[in-house]
Amino acid sequence: MDASGLSAELQHLSQGLKQYDHNYIYEGDKSLEAIFSLQNNNPALFTRLKPFYKNGILVVHEGRVGRLSEVDKENDQAVFSASLLMRKTNNSLSSIQNA
Repeated sequence: MDASGLSAELQHLSQGLKQYDHNYIYEGDKSLEAIFSLQNNNPALFTRLKPFYKNGILVVHEGRVGRLSEVDKENDQAVFSASLLMRKTNNSLSSIQNA
């Protein structure tokens, strides 16, 4: 199964879980957590910007790979949106498809 097929299956599973009146806690691989949509996945605030950061740059935040948007250098903050199919392992990036 490739990454897009895995993503579709996990989203289907997540929708199935939501039909029940339960609270679920995700305790698996953090790089897959957002696909399940069991928690509020609002973008995170990213601070400590480096001078070369700009909209769309890839960064690692709390062990997750994602992109910055709304970069505000004056207030030293940006919006971080995690990528659903990438993770950081041992100083290298790998996609779920190749993991």
